[in-house]
Amino acid sequence: MRWLTAICCLFTFLPLSAQKSWVYDAFGAKVRGDTSLSTLYLVFTGHEYAEGAGVLCRALKKEKVSAAFFFTGDFCRRYPKVVRKLKRRGHYVGAHSDKHLLYCDWSRRDSLLVTKEQFLEDLRQNRAVLATLGIP
Repeated sequence: MRWLTAICCLFTFLPLSAQKSWVYDAFGAKVRGDTSLSTLYLVFTGHEYAEGAGVLCRALKKEKVSAAFFFTGDFCRRYPKVVRKLKRRGHYVGAHSDKHLLYCDWSRRDSLLVTKEQFLEDLRQNRAVLATLGIP
């Protein structure tokens, strides 16, 4: 099922092992959870399409499962009902850029294609449209 374009359905399974706390990278981002717990995190991103949104919403509700959704501003403007419904049902909804800018060349991952100012403005615009939907 294709859901929300360029969907990256990231399933992070944290198997049982000796790791008992969160692991952070050099920038402070969590990169690994407590592996003493058996936990599955469902994370979805969306930019263009929402053709499977109804099926996904029903499945998550039926199974009483929460997920995290990161939407572009373009998606939020096209599908505000989907975004509001997910938030109302208790899912985490966050920013994924406004226009889905390409930040790095795929072959040169060490070089940026946007300035810091462009990045921050794109993120600001994404957060602004989320705010219009009641998402801080």
